[in-house]
Amino acid sequence: MLSHFKNSTAAVNKYEVVNPALFEVTLLPPTLDGTDDKTTQLLLEHVISISGLDGLNPSMGTVIQKYKQADRVYLGVPETTHLELSMSFSLNINEANENYIYTTLRKWYNKAFNPAIGSYGLKKDYCGSMVIVEYNRDGSIWRKTTCINVIPGQLTGMNDRNINSGNEANELSMTFYADCWDDNTVGLPVYE
Repeated sequence: MLSHFKNSTAAVNKYEVVNPALFEVTLLPPTLDGTDDKTTQLLLEHVISISGLDGLNPSMGTVIQKYKQADRVYLGVPETTHLELSMSFSLNINEANENYIYTTLRKWYNKAFNPAIGSYGLKKDYCGSMVIVEYNRDGSIWRKTTCINVIPGQLTGMNDRNINSGNEANELSMTFYADCWDDNTVGLPVYE
């Protein structure tokens, strides 16, 4: 009786499900004109989703050797050594009529390349960082990923318009790239 329950370790021990909605992302852009700690908090409040975390475990290339008619397969080197993350943000306009999320992300992008004047920045001036924290339902952290040397990529969705959008709020997405990361997951060893 109830063997489907009694034979399940997760059920008997009441292990909690991993909820993909329990996360927060803290973006720490480089120093931007007219921004402060409040801007960093606003960025955190407007993150809707993040994708690309599969890159924390990059795909390995393969090396194939032949012996007679058989293949021997070995792991090669990782196909990529950087992380590419895409984030979606909700958008609001403040009392000064500023679309502050777009403005902040655009200022960050402009530090790398300002298309209005054709100027390029130096990496030391446009690198930021990012911290992604994933929680259990009780608020305990099960994974914390710190991304280092985060640079901005393309902004998308900001300029999409549709007269039939009804009650949909405008969102934008931005791609970020990180040179390296520190992935602290409970149960895995921490390496320095």
